[in-house]
Amino acid sequence: MRDVALRFTIHVLRLRLMKDVFLLEFLTFYEFFVALLMGFAALCFFIWAILTGNFKDVEAIKYKVYEMEVVHEEGRKGKNR
Repeated sequence: MRDVALRFTIHVLRLRLMKDVFLLEFLTFYEFFVALLMGFAALCFFIWAILTGNFKDVEAIKYKVYEMEVVHEEGRKGKNR
């Protein structure tokens, strides 16, 4: 009787181990698939930025942002007076 119980316990443990290994393989595949999709999305975004001309004159935007900050700061100082 003990022999049957021991065999059954070993069988159950093997099934659990196989289930865990399958789950681990599935999660690993899923992680690589998500990373691949994220890389593809970044590549698409980069190509879109090049095609729309976002990298043509990168210095001009610096001055536009600075001017907007100055106007914003002057507006805040005017409200505080």
